[in-house]
Amino acid sequence: MGHTENPLADVTLRDIDENPIRELTVNTWSFVGEEHYLVEDLSGLEHLTSLRTLDVYEPWPVNLPDLSNLPHLESLHLTKYNGEHLPEPTGSFPALHSIIIECGDLIDFPAAMFSPIGKVPGSSVSTQLTIENAEKFTTLPANLGQRPVFRSVTISGTAITELPDTLSGVTPVESITLKKNSQLSRIPEGLATLTNLTRVDISWSPELSSLPSSLFEAPALDTLNVVRTGLTGLPSTLWNTPSLRLVDVSHNEIATLPDSIGSLGKLGSFVASGNSITTLPTSITTLPSLYYLDLSENQLAALPSGWGGAVGLRFLLLSDNQLNDGLPEDISQIQLLEAITLGNNNLTRTPAFLNHRLGQGRENDDSLVNVHLNANPITTVPESVLTSHATIDLEGTNVSPEDPVIQRADEDGSDAVFTFS
Repeated sequence: MGHTENPLADVTLRDIDENPIRELTVNTWSFVGEEHYLVEDLSGLEHLTSLRTLDVYEPWPVNLPDLSNLPHLESLHLTKYNGEHLPEPTGSFPALHSIIIECGDLIDFPAAMFSPIGKVPGSSVSTQLTIENAEKFTTLPANLGQRPVFRSVTISGTAITELPDTLSGVTPVESITLKKNSQLSRIPEGLATLTNLTRVDISWSPELSSLPSSLFEAPALDTLNVVRTGLTGLPSTLWNTPSLRLVDVSHNEIATLPDSIGSLGKLGSFVASGNSITTLPTSITTLPSLYYLDLSENQLAALPSGWGGAVGLRFLLLSDNQLNDGLPEDISQIQLLEAITLGNNNLTRTPAFLNHRLGQGRENDDSLVNVHLNANPITTVPESVLTSHATIDLEGTNVSPEDPVIQRADEDGSDAVFTFS
């Protein structure tokens, strides 16, 4: 269990004021010079009427009493709880606004924990529902939305298969995190009501093949991470989410991106690496706020033109695709470009955009643009690239460091640098 200076005042039961603990069995033992107290029975908790925070952790077993008898209990934190259920409550948890479950054997919550709260905490109070690495946990109560107090909902490493429809009732929620829920296959609709939701993070959930369209009607949604799921596509409503700035949908099964992606005027970072995308919509080159675009590890064979419209783009990652010669020359018109990766594609010659000076719009930054052409079957380098204002990575190509153009660059101090390692 926990460390304490005074077993009759703390025992990791915080904020209990002056109320004494009765009928509490405590054994003491020492570890690394610190004194710890092993609590075997918490049957005296009902006398701690001012208790606000209860934090119980290993070693178990600990016999928990009916926690609903604690009228001021605001925060409950159980680590490695070895019971499948919490004691059946007789009350309604009138003040409970933070629940944290870590590891252990718990499989569900009593519905009374989510009945209407007596007083909603102020905006400065941290409130959360967190279930992490509780591998047997399967079920959230159907009345989850009746206690609309949680600003953060995290459910990770559980056996849960779906979230209740009443999630839409947790209107204060600002962040939803769903990670490593191997059986999660459904997220409910109706999420447009979550007007405070700014961040959604879903990953390592292979059974999840789609997202609810209503998620993208949440007006404040800023960040979306959906990584390593079974996602095969993105809802059309995604592209009508004006507040989106950061999107990571990497390592899924997405095959296409709609042209309506161009409507995301605030989108700054878009990561879709590790999918099965074969073509890009032309509108992707016109996103006004986009500075980071990662489309590596896909099946792209060609790129659209119009890159001069990517007025804020600094990083363009396209390695590990199937790109052929004939890449758009107007990539040179990306004014703020700092790096472009084209490694491990099918390029047999240096792209035409290297015949122009790159990154011309970076007024206060004269550093060379990084261009990665590594692991392509390129054999020669034309003299025209010597004015590209770039550091060009040729590792794993068929270009020799003894190539006359490479030698000239080294000797004449050209506006290009070549690397081979």
